[in-house]
Amino acid sequence: MDKTLCDNRDRSLLLANNCLQSADIFKDSKEIRIEHQGAFYTLRLTANGKLILTK
Repeated sequence: MDKTLCDNRDRSLLLANNCLQSADIFKDSKEIRIEHQGAFYTLRLTANGKLILTK
C-alpha cells in the first residue's frame, strides 16, 4: 500500500456502542491502513485470526 492520504468517501462502517466488527473491517482484504495524527499504521489479520498493528 502506498503512503497517500486515506480516502474514506466510498466506505461506511456501522458503529454500535463504539464497537466495530472485524468482519466488517476486513471484508475485502487481510490488511487495512489507519492514519493517525499524520502517521500511517497497518492492521493485519493473520492466518490464525489474530490482529497485528504495525507502524
